[in-house]
Amino acid sequence: MYCANCGKEIDETLNFCMYCGKPIRHDETEESKESEKTSEPMIPAEDFALEEPTKILRPGMRAISEIQTESMKPEEKMVNQAELQKTAETAVEANAASNSERSVWHIGLRIAILIGLLCFFCPFALVSCSNTTVIEGTGMEYMLAIIDVEEFSSDAVPLNGYLLVAFAAGIIGLLCTFISDGKNRFIIPGILTVVAMIGLILFRTTFVGFYGLEDHDKYGITVSFLWGWTCSTVAFGISVVCCVVRQMIEDG
Repeated sequence: MYCANCGKEIDETLNFCMYCGKPIRHDETEESKESEKTSEPMIPAEDFALEEPTKILRPGMRAISEIQTESMKPEEKMVNQAELQKTAETAVEANAASNSERSVWHIGLRIAILIGLLCFFCPFALVSCSNTTVIEGTGMEYMLAIIDVEEFSSDAVPLNGYLLVAFAAGIIGLLCTFISDGKNRFIIPGILTVVAMIGLILFRTTFVGFYGLEDHDKYGITVSFLWGWTCSTVAFGISVVCCVVRQMIEDG
């Protein structure tokens, strides 16, 4: 037993503390012993906070989710599972339909760009004088300067940079339809087909000055742009429209 005044251990039979001299009341010591026996150890707040909510429930208590699950009838459980499966199947079908539609647009875009490129091998422009053909060449011949103009001009014909840019942009745009992915997959091909179409338009608007035909009216020279140039320009224009419309659908 311990002294209530100084806290030192003393004999239970003593009536006075041998250290401080204070009288000892035996009834208080008995009550303190009983309180020590009946008291429960305190649980640290940290340990208590780490317990999971399901572990600190009183005996006989269950989590609400468990009660709700068990309270459902077998028919309701089957209906719930069927709804979840139906929702998942609908999402898969919608995704497949979207991919299929996107593939159709991609195929159409590739065909249009390919037609625009193939038209470079068709007649692009005709220069005639008094109903006599002076220069007639395909887009590729004008681009690479392999047309025969010896009878018309002694100067060498340079490479046509506008056609070079247009053809290169079409090739890169066609490749991008196979490589590009994601939400913005139609932006890059669209930009490149715009560049190709601008190159073809510049080829036509600068044709007279580029080939030194400023005085063509004086000498009765006429310049005609043939179906190869027209089809190529239209094909690239369709490609631009296809890219713009499809990208608007993707963003919408």
